[in-house]
Amino acid sequence: MHEALETPRTLAEIDEQIIRLAEQQGALDEQIGRWLLLAHRARLHRHFGMASFAEYIERRLGYSPRLAKERARVAEALEGLPALRSALMTGARAFSATKELVRVATAETELEWLRASEAKTVREVERLVSGLRPGDLPTDEKDPLLVAHRKVVTLTSDQKATLLDAEILARRTLGPQATDGEVWAAIAEGFLGRSRAPDEQPGYQVAVTVCTECDRTFRPVGGETIEVSETIRDCACCDGELSGLAPADSAEAHANEAQAHVGQDAPPTVTVLRTLIRQGGLSAVLRETSKALGFTLQTVSPKLRQIVLARDGHRCTVPGCRNALLIDLHHLQKVRDGGPNNPENLTTLCSAHHRQHHAGYLGIEGTPSTGLVFTTRHGTLYGHVPRRNAA
Repeated sequence: MHEALETPRTLAEIDEQIIRLAEQQGALDEQIGRWLLLAHRARLHRHFGMASFAEYIERRLGYSPRLAKERARVAEALEGLPALRSALMTGARAFSATKELVRVATAETELEWLRASEAKTVREVERLVSGLRPGDLPTDEKDPLLVAHRKVVTLTSDQKATLLDAEILARRTLGPQATDGEVWAAIAEGFLGRSRAPDEQPGYQVAVTVCTECDRTFRPVGGETIEVSETIRDCACCDGELSGLAPADSAEAHANEAQAHVGQDAPPTVTVLRTLIRQGGLSAVLRETSKALGFTLQTVSPKLRQIVLARDGHRCTVPGCRNALLIDLHHLQKVRDGGPNNPENLTTLCSAHHRQHHAGYLGIEGTPSTGLVFTTRHGTLYGHVPRRNAA
């Protein structure tokens, strides 16, 4: 018979026991990760005739391949991070927090990260490291392109089959190198544009807020305000619709940092007018006044949209692209740089190539009448495969 566990007599004793076990768990987590790393380097799975290290981990420990990979990653990082390794072994940092900290900490910065993560929850640590690179400090400015978001869903068999069909179709359009995020975004854009009239307005629409002072761009989603890249801002300026203006001190445009750019002494209306005149002159004031009276202000008018779409065959003009569903109109000379709204300054791009252009990966030169030339960021013709020299 097993001996019954001694029942703690007080609430304080229960808490002390939990803390003690957590400290022991930290030391075990460090040891397990270190031995898993050694086993992986030694290709131990082959000794047991197993096909992969992931199979070995699943059969021996019951770990999923993802969890095993995480533990090996953390163990490898901790080899050069003695302070974080000690914090894990003593229970000062839980494994879930440690695996986030090793994404950014280096031997030179690990003490700063330990201080910054003191008394923080795992969710707070995740937000602390999100958007930063290895070697960055906790106080460094975040790069919105590096902010990763994870979403877990539960599906029935029918829903899974439907989603897989949609993913296969999206990958055929986007190409085999498309990431899961790009595939899901394309599927979502297709749904958002289902009820749209493509000859009259953009195929899909999202709401973004652009700060007129610092040019940072934010997207309100599900009660959160998420900073997005300038690529999204430029795509919206190419083919968007003005919804209105809001003073930064009356909206969450900066996710609780609104006061950083707008003078607090001026009334909100005066602040908006000053910004309008400074950024776009009196014409900008007229456009906003028209909007307040109920007029719809689109970057591209429905009539102009029909002309350009008809000319370009209602499809992406990038050579070899087969996408004819998620189409944006693109200004060859940016609207922000004074680019005009006329057919010669517009072409049709799928949303994926539109983002690639504004992100700097796809160059576009020329005009629709003289011919457009598409290049890579290295200056080579888009889609051109150089021939190897004959042996």
